[in-house]
Amino acid sequence: ILRIEPTGVIINHINIQCRVTFRLQPLDGSPAFDQDKTIVIPQTHMPRIGDVWPSWYELTDPSIFVVGIHLIQAQQRRRRAPTRWRISSG
Repeated sequence: ILRIEPTGVIINHINIQCRVTFRLQPLDGSPAFDQDKTIVIPQTHMPRIGDVWPSWYELTDPSIFVVGIHLIQAQQRRRRAPTRWRISSG
């Protein structure tokens, strides 16, 4: 992740819409390229510049791509963050 810019849209007081710039590095050794995507991110999973997320892109049109949050980074961040809430069953 190269850049994160909130758009000003907040959904349900916790989900923040951001314009995120990704550097996509093809596994076949092709040159890396940058792409932007506007996505809604839960505040508890907000990425940091330098984070690495898995991604997939359309070979015929690299502007079409999807990303997945890197769960290990998100879990480590959640453990370090102070919390006021506890999860309970039913």
